[in-house]
Amino acid sequence: MTPFPLETFWFCAYVLAGPIAWGLLGFVLLNGHRKLKLLERPYRPLPESPPHVTILIPAKDEAQRIGACLESALSQDYPSFDVIAIDDRSTDETGRILDALSAANPALTALHIPAGAPPAGWTGKCNALRTGVSAARGDYLLFVDSDVVLSPECTRAMMGMACAKRTRLLSFFPRLESHTFWEGLIVPLAGAALSVLYTVSWTNEDDRGAAFANGQVMLFQRQSYDAIGGHEAVRDRFCEDIDFARLSKGQGHKTRLAVAPHLAAVRMYSSAAAIIRGFARIFFAASLARPGRILTGAVAVMILMVLPHGVLAWGAWEWIFLPDRRAFGIPCGGYWTLLAAIQFIMIRIILGRVYHWTGNRTRYAWGALLGAGGLLAIFAKALRMCRTGQVVWRGTAYGGASAPPRS
Repeated sequence: MTPFPLETFWFCAYVLAGPIAWGLLGFVLLNGHRKLKLLERPYRPLPESPPHVTILIPAKDEAQRIGACLESALSQDYPSFDVIAIDDRSTDETGRILDALSAANPALTALHIPAGAPPAGWTGKCNALRTGVSAARGDYLLFVDSDVVLSPECTRAMMGMACAKRTRLLSFFPRLESHTFWEGLIVPLAGAALSVLYTVSWTNEDDRGAAFANGQVMLFQRQSYDAIGGHEAVRDRFCEDIDFARLSKGQGHKTRLAVAPHLAAVRMYSSAAAIIRGFARIFFAASLARPGRILTGAVAVMILMVLPHGVLAWGAWEWIFLPDRRAFGIPCGGYWTLLAAIQFIMIRIILGRVYHWTGNRTRYAWGALLGAGGLLAIFAKALRMCRTGQVVWRGTAYGGASAPPRS
């Protein structure tokens, strides 16, 4: 007995939307990761007279993390650099920590943004970094988030690449530290979804329009930074790094993105709620407040990560309660069950690689359904931001949808 025509249709549709789609996704992820391996050892040598680098670190209420970040910045194995840390209206001990470290380290300058709302039309981080850049004397500016810990060779590796390849804007994805179950499960998945939806690896192809940067560790040639307007050009952006990449590449400046878990580590968020809020803001800003790609991501998650569980349940039900529905002597439910099993194996292998690349445990791939729930919560929050235009970031509320980047 052959399957019913309608069942045959759905079976073929699931083959395309399930195993074949996961195969294509795996290829995209592997190929994209290969294109981002620009900062592998051995590093490119520095020029005879290496340019001076100013490392700029904004910090708002980061008393628990700023010490480790600054110590790693001050320990760079690079011959010519200084560090500027900007206290952005902190209400905890951040400002006092910066002053104490600055007094003990001549290479560190501490600046303070007074309490109150940032200037009209400016986000707090962009205003803080504008203040820091005004005091910077480096030929290159290395922007580092306050929750990042750099390896001693980070600046040397990035400057070797920038000088050898005449790269004007260079950033990379660091290792993602996870101290809780939800961090380990959701953060790498959200990062992978961002990479696929916004084709981040195309940043390294000069003939493609896609551009992406990661502001956690971002090196800018000062001349190019000034040419595109500096932070004035992205003053109202919640993800100014992405807009910097779009502006830089759009004006013909060589822009590159890498993966380098050996050069830095970051713990982005410490709770499930913070993960959802934080990544929702990133998806909202990367989409320029337009819901199209976010909706695409939500539908893809439903098909690729949620649907297989329903197919497995349907296959088991049909196998048990409709044993007479057969194809080539095998119950039709057996084919559904087999397809779902194949897809689960592919999910485990492909997501296992994603977790491995980000420095997390590969066994988190077994929690794909929970991870899918986390991604859908992020997308739902981002869609709500698209509708309302309201964003709360670092304790400051902003209103109005993000507009396309200025040229």
